[in-house]
Amino acid sequence: MEAGACPEIRYATDGFQVSASLQERHDAAAKSFAGKTNFDAYFSSLKAGTTLRQPELAQTL
Repeated sequence: MEAGACPEIRYATDGFQVSASLQERHDAAAKSFAGKTNFDAYFSSLKAGTTLRQPELAQTL
């Protein structure tokens, strides 16, 4: 399947701009997951106004 044919792959490949509300949700969740998961390894750079890309996820999809 081509990246353009599946929105999930397109978002993972091309990325999307992180909103302030998504950063707020991240910050709240990070407290719950601290030391329990690899959440911070994948999402520690999640900041409002930045572009989140996940090329490894795109390959998996």
